[in-house]
Amino acid sequence: MSIHSTYYSLLWKFGRRLYMIARNDLTLTPEKNGEYWIQEKLVASFPENYNFVVFDIGANIGEWSSSIINISKHQKNNKGSLHLFEPTKDTYEFLQNFFAGSNDLLKINHLAVGDSNK
Repeated sequence: MSIHSTYYSLLWKFGRRLYMIARNDLTLTPEKNGEYWIQEKLVASFPENYNFVVFDIGANIGEWSSSIINISKHQKNNKGSLHLFEPTKDTYEFLQNFFAGSNDLLKINHLAVGDSNK
């Protein structure tokens, strides 16, 4: 990972934290807002050996995707594939380094997803 990517990631986290403090939105973390709970329930609902596909649109630094990977490892369902989409070059490179050597079913895409080609 480059120094620039690390610096960008830390700066973004710091800025986001300040923004959340200013808005008094400290409960908007995946642990507190129910996102991880939903992930657990979703993966647990799949039949055994179900070949599921998950898309992480705007993957950012991969926290959400990392959680899905960890949950599926602890469930009976570890046959799924995960597709991450991240348009920002530095963040995309961060994801490639973060998930280096991960599951073959993980695909990181340097693309934006939207309803137009702008």
